Formats: sequence, C-alpha cells, structure tokens
Amino acid sequence: MQATPPLVTFIHLFIIVDTRCSKETTAAAAIEAMFACINPQALDNVALTGMVSRALHEVAAAKTATTARSLRSTFAGLQNMFDRIRRHERTVSLDRAAIADVKTLLFGAPVSIESIRVMRAQAVLASVTCVPNLKQEMEGDVGALMADEVSVEVRQILDSAVQRP
Repeated sequence: MQATPPLVTFIHLFIIVDTRCSKETTAAAAIEAMFACINPQALDNVALTGMVSRALHEVAAAKTATTARSLRSTFAGLQNMFDRIRRHERTVSLDRAAIADVKTLLFGAPVSIESIRVMRAQAVLASVTCVPNLKQEMEGDVGALMADEVSVEVRQILDSAVQRP
C-alpha cells in the first residue's frame, strides 16, 4: 500500500506566496496549487481519495474564495482536478465531510459574474461525472442555482450535471 504523500497546507502556500503578492493573488495561487498538486497517476485509490479530501477541506476551511479571482481559481481548480481523475480512470469516493466541503466550495459564495457562473457550472458537471455519489447529494443545490439562473449556457451545463446517468 502506498502512503499518502504530504500535502502542503493552504496556510503554508499562503505564507510562501504572500511575501511578494497581494492577498487576493496569493489566495488564488494557493487554491490553484492545492488542486493542481493532486496526481492521480502517482497514487492508489485510497491515497488519492485522501489527498482529494484533504485539499477540499483545506480550501473550504480557508474561507478566502470570495473574490472573483479566488472564485475562478476554485472552480477551475476543482474542474481540472476532477477531470484529471476521470481521464486517468481513477475512483474517488468522498465521505460526508468531503462532500460538505465540495458543496461549500461550489455553492457557498454568491457569484454575480456570468463567466464565473459558467466556470462553477463546469466544476459541478466535472465533480458529478467523476464522483457519482455527488449527483444525488447536490441535486437540491443545483436545482436552486438553476431556478435563479438567467444565463441559458449556465442552465444547460447545470442541467447536464443533474441529468448524468
């Protein structure tokens, strides 16, 4: 069995990057790094699930993803991470805490910019495609987003997420 490699915490990344950048840029870079460092090829399913859960928890607990830049990094990071896992045909089964963290990241902050709402919808679709038990857990949240959404593109992507087999 392969041991889970250490995952740099959000706080460590924040301290490292913060010496030269604004807090907004620092938070966005740290979020991107947390999700980008997960390599599905290098880990067995148990270790992969552990790293994904830990990254989700670190980013959700930081509560810094409220600016447009941080929201873009969060949604793009989630989408890219879940797409990488799916492309490598890996399995991730999230526990209740990790599911709560995904929901916090995807549905916690209000998003007024349409391009960022598209990114969120794409992250929702990628997450339910990669982790099938998320679809049922997020149906109510996705339905609430769709009810208030004015963008046809965003509604179509969210509809694809809830219609996944």
